Amino acid sequence: MAADPLGSTAIFNPMATKKYLWRLAVCCLVLCAACNFSAGIKHDMKSGLTVTNTGLSFDNYKLLCNGAAVADDEWRQGETMKVQLSGIKGFTSDRGRVFPTISIRILDGAGAVKVKLDNLEDETFSEGISPEKAEALYGQYTLGQELEIGKEYKLEVHIGDKKGKGEITASRKFKIAPLQQNDLAIHASGLSYKSVYFVGRNGRNANEALLGGRIGVMVNGLSGLKEVDGKVFPGAEIIVYDKSGEEKFHSEDVFKDPKGSNPAEAAERISVYITLTKAELNGNESKWVFRVWDKKSDAYLEADILLKLVQK
Repeated sequence: MAADPLGSTAIFNPMATKKYLWRLAVCCLVLCAACNFSAGIKHDMKSGLTVTNTGLSFDNYKLLCNGAAVADDEWRQGETMKVQLSGIKGFTSDRGRVFPTISIRILDGAGAVKVKLDNLEDETFSEGISPEKAEALYGQYTLGQELEIGKEYKLEVHIGDKKGKGEITASRKFKIAPLQQNDLAIHASGLSYKSVYFVGRNGRNANEALLGGRIGVMVNGLSGLKEVDGKVFPGAEIIVYDKSGEEKFHSEDVFKDPKGSNPAEAAERISVYITLTKAELNGNESKWVFRVWDKKSDAYLEADILLKLVQK
């Protein structure tokens, strides 16, 4: 023991030093564990998407409608909304595999759940996937008649971790806007309907459609399909002609199942969509024919529209 110039006493105790070093080591371990924890909130002014995360991290995110960037908060029945995230990290690993989950909820203005879809991840996820594959995930939903025109809702896409507590939630408020006819010319024989609408995110009013975006029609309240053994057998196709009348594209039959379809489902809504990427059609005005027919009779319905394909 020795006295210092200020009169205080310093005592060296080996056991106390070891105890201090042990506490210091524990603190360092706690701090290192905290370094792997991720939490935050991001808001994209352009898309309106808000993303919160706890335990999982991500690099980028985007909100798409029918394959195109979202520009407004008015969405329409028949449009497919998709939230994509990339650079996701932080899943708990089990023998080199991770186990993401994907779910979707849509809430009404009062917060009541109108749509709830769980376990949207691919079936292969049940066996676990590589951390690299889990870095890019998405959730998507096609808006239907369960959402009322003129009402406000909130979309939530949730990514979770089956083996841990990490999660990411992307949310966006929106309003269901009225569908627009968009100058569809409709011809029908033997089939009747309540409404037929063109569905495409870009240039709805200007009769423009995004090349590479999803384009199609939605038929609500279809009747007249002949029922056989409790099933109906619709067919549907899309044909594109250039201004001279030359056929530029002809799709396959959308309904290939020889067992037929449920009559109630076919009566509620039939949707026919396509994502066309033919670069030679860029800037050209084309005639689009969306055709639905009955495979058990001569009944059919055709909806024609002139569209200018644009590449943005």
